[in-house]
Amino acid sequence: MWLQAARCTFCGSFIVIKRLLVKNLAIIQELEVSFSPGLNMITGETGSGKSILIDAIGLLAGGRAAGDIIRTGEDTAVVEGELVSGGDTWVIRRVVRAGGASRIFVNEEPAKLSDLEALTDSLVDLHGQHDHQSLLRVGTHIDFLDAYAGLLPDREVLAHTYRRLVQLNAERERLAAQVENERELHELHQFQIKELEEAELSPQEEEELGKEHQILSQADELHRLLTRMEHRLQTDEASLAGELGGLLKQLDRFAHLSPELGQLGERLSSMKVELQDLAYEAGRYGATVNPDPKRLAEIEDRLGQLEAVKRKYGGTI
Repeated sequence: MWLQAARCTFCGSFIVIKRLLVKNLAIIQELEVSFSPGLNMITGETGSGKSILIDAIGLLAGGRAAGDIIRTGEDTAVVEGELVSGGDTWVIRRVVRAGGASRIFVNEEPAKLSDLEALTDSLVDLHGQHDHQSLLRVGTHIDFLDAYAGLLPDREVLAHTYRRLVQLNAERERLAAQVENERELHELHQFQIKELEEAELSPQEEEELGKEHQILSQADELHRLLTRMEHRLQTDEASLAGELGGLLKQLDRFAHLSPELGQLGERLSSMKVELQDLAYEAGRYGATVNPDPKRLAEIEDRLGQLEAVKRKYGGTI
């Protein structure tokens, strides 16, 4: 069996299979072969595995991958080849799994079988006594015509120029997408800044509004309680202060009988003053607690706005 560097039918440069790595393919457990430029001869007895190397190269060229080519006892087979043409290098790896499914990588990038076939069609040409010849493939006729016309050097220049154009177009699209992303991010930041400025946030506002909301949300009940306290302590006819006043008058009639009775009278008098003061404070505070549904709705709206800002930008104001 022999391998020889050949010219690429597309670019005209010599193609060299520089390295071939085979793992778990047929009877080969692991084998790595390095080839030199020009003609390489591989010899050996029948059944020693020479044809397996051709099969491995065929897999790199897009050949059919069957599960039965995997070495017995193994789950996967791997074939990797390094092809060099002019200034270009292709590292092609094919991983075949049991059942025939395979994955293809070209220069460490995943690729489809059709991509591999399109790439290697002009790079690899396998010949054998029963293989079809490239003359029978219509797609190669233009290559032979260009070679006959002496256009292969021009095609090589064109190929490099085209690949560079593709790279530049890809870079241009990447930069355009980056500029667009940065523009959108800038607009988002401007919108967020405006939203925060319009919110007019204050660190103490949420706490103050929370306290006011607690009072207003229970204003009716609290107002009724304070009013009832005021009446019960002093203003009602049967108020506690009134009852103490009556008891104090009755006790004064007997205060001269004993110093202890006088002391009880003084304590009753102090209690009456304290009840009157409590009634005054309850009435005064109750006057400040007035139900205000409109203000309560405003506070709830503002608290909802603050909560939305916290959820969007952070847990605290």
